[in-house]
Parts: sequence; structure tokens; C-alpha cells
Amino acid sequence: MMGNVPDVKRGLLVVAALFVLLDVAAVALLLSPAGQPTTSREADYARLRVELAEKKHDDLPARDINKRLAIARKQITEFYADRLPTEYSTISETLGKMAASNHVQLASVRYIAKAAPVKGLQQVEITVSVVGDYTSEMEFINTVEREKMLFVLSQVNFGGTQNGAMRVDLHVETYIRNAA
Repeated sequence: MMGNVPDVKRGLLVVAALFVLLDVAAVALLLSPAGQPTTSREADYARLRVELAEKKHDDLPARDINKRLAIARKQITEFYADRLPTEYSTISETLGKMAASNHVQLASVRYIAKAAPVKGLQQVEITVSVVGDYTSEMEFINTVEREKMLFVLSQVNFGGTQNGAMRVDLHVETYIRNAA
């Protein structure tokens, strides 16, 4: 019986080693993707698809950048030509036409020229005082806002009334482009 003890001990060691190997294999299986539940793998797959779509979307602006820059430059040139005057007289003429078409009188127009943050442009702050009835003045303000020439209306001050006519001061900004 004593002679069988080393064989039994060796047999138990082999069985213990097999159990350890089986445990290691089970842990490896649980940590591998194959051991994860199907829903977890599907969730990971869906998350990765969303990440891929986001990265593709982020990459889109860089595609065809030269074509897009050329289009943007053309649009800027057209905007300058269509919406920005080259002379103060064009501004005065436009304001006069808008006043006449809306039945208000220009009481005064003051210009203040400033440097613009964009090369080739000069910022012009304009204070326009008009006199007329309330409805005509509101129509004038709407016309200024909708004018093809760029006018940015920043402030409206209502003054007093005289003989049924009301005075309104408008603070407007525009830009003059250098004639090229």
C-alpha cells in the first residue's frame, strides 16, 4: 500500500493540474469576445458603427477643400459686388430712394468711417434721422432691413413729434469696398 502513495500523489497532481488548466481556459473564455453575451457583442458592434459614422462625418469637411474654397471665394466676390457700394454717394442715393418710396423725409444723415477688420473694406457707421408718420417710418425701417445693399440696423431711437410727424433716429452700419 505504501508503494502506491507516490502513484496516487502523482495522479492527484495530474488531476489538480488538469483542473487548474480547465480554470485558466474558463477564465480565458469568459474574458474573450466569445464568452460575452450576444447582446453585449451587438451593443459593442452598434457603438463601433456609430463611432465610424462620426469619424466619416468629421472627415467630410476636409474632402474637396480646394473646390469649396474656390466656391467660397467666388461667393465672397459676388457678395461684395452685389451688396457693398464703392462710394458714399451710392449709400446716400439708396437712403434717399428708400425714404421717398416710404413717404418719410430725411432730416439728416451722418457718416463715420472706421477701419474694417477685413482687408479691402471700410466700415461706415451711419446715423439717419427721418421724419414722418409712424406707419411710414416703420415701413422705412423694414425697407432698410430688406435692402439689397448691406445695412445692419443696430439701434432705433424714437424722438418727439411735431405737427403729427414723428422723428426717428436709426443707427446703421455698412461697408464700402475699395474699387478694383
